[in-house]
Amino acid sequence: MADVVESVAIDRAPEDVAAYVEDLARHGEWQAAIVEVEMLTEGPIQVGTRGIETRRVGPGMTVKAPYQIVEYEPGKSFRFQVTTGPVRPDGTLRVEPSGTGTRVTLELDFVGRGVGRLFALIARRQAAKDSPANLQALKHRLESG
Repeated sequence: MADVVESVAIDRAPEDVAAYVEDLARHGEWQAAIVEVEMLTEGPIQVGTRGIETRRVGPGMTVKAPYQIVEYEPGKSFRFQVTTGPVRPDGTLRVEPSGTGTRVTLELDFVGRGVGRLFALIARRQAAKDSPANLQALKHRLESG
């Protein structure tokens, strides 16, 4: 099982939700820690799509997290892996029909290398705290149009 698993029900059609979450450049609109998203690959999401997220990791601190899409099922899910650094999150975002709307589920694992093993513990705790609020922000953004 993943280190962090959170989900939210959204009162929008699955295709609308998928189109929004698959636009990786917009992730900063609903993830509070993201300061900037730089896409390194042009075009729509696919396996091999690369980007860099700049994230707040503490008071006055940011870290750049280069990542790559390693699995992609259009309209249903994608999996990403951070490719460098002492802590390398590996995550999956799923979009599934649920009743008259959509269920979005985020799963995150944190792999620490060297001293990153300690930082991975901190990252897990922070993600467990931030993920519910981020998914609620996603819900609010999509349900309010």
